[in-house]
Amino acid sequence: MNPQQQYQPTERDPKAIRNTVIILILLMLLGGFFIVYKYKEKMGDELAEVQQGRPAKTLGIIKTNFQVEGPEGKVYQEGFTFLENKVSLMTVISPETERESAVLIDILRQASDRYKDEERFQVVCISADPYSSLSADQLKAFCLKHGGGEKWIYLTSKSEEFSKYVNKDLKLGDVTQKNPDTGKRIFPDVTRIVDYHMNLRGKQDDFYFVARSDAENETGKRNLLSEWQNYMYKNIDYILNKESADEEFSKVNNSNRYHFPLIIFSGFILFILIMGYRLKRQRRKEAISNNKNN
Repeated sequence: MNPQQQYQPTERDPKAIRNTVIILILLMLLGGFFIVYKYKEKMGDELAEVQQGRPAKTLGIIKTNFQVEGPEGKVYQEGFTFLENKVSLMTVISPETERESAVLIDILRQASDRYKDEERFQVVCISADPYSSLSADQLKAFCLKHGGGEKWIYLTSKSEEFSKYVNKDLKLGDVTQKNPDTGKRIFPDVTRIVDYHMNLRGKQDDFYFVARSDAENETGKRNLLSEWQNYMYKNIDYILNKESADEEFSKVNNSNRYHFPLIIFSGFILFILIMGYRLKRQRRKEAISNNKNN
């Protein structure tokens, strides 16, 4: 065989190239349409769930084990695992900020009364003060004085890292923050909902009841606080009635809801990369052939 003939460049078929380009464009358009359709479908489903009261899941999950202590010396060796399989309403309390704490205790009391027959619901009060200043027994006594429940969970910790844990892991605010001008403590004013699987539910700015109460008193509008409470109840009702403590439900609820469109999209990207690689190899062979001919 003549070497010159062996390395002759491959003849290009304009019609085949044109058809390939058309197919690629059609596939990309079809894939894009499908992805947009599935995305809008999922967004519609999620909007319907939100309207029913489904709280957001953007705050993370409580994973860190942190030993805490309750009244009468009760020690929770495994930290906050008692939150599992329950729907919890959780906040921080401090006698140093009595006015603000009293507002939150009343909010918790009303929620506790609303769900008094619901065994899956619980209220958790966490000390915003160091253990040396406020024990769990003292925290409980303070809350009972302002209408708190006997069966509520009252917690504190001897660890110096507890305030960081409350802020970073439980998302209940900085309990050590002080006003730079007066030196007085700034009450975090944060209440959180925790679901069966220890997910912190709601948005970052849920729920600031003290601020709502103050605004209500200042403006004279008597529905600001109750609107916020009703929104919280709607979130809790959704978890209690629409969600489950079952582990399989947790996997589905936490899974990527857009996995199928993403798989399709990834397939198109892979197809384009393969076609690009094949075209690159073909051009390289042609270049080698041309160099040898020359």
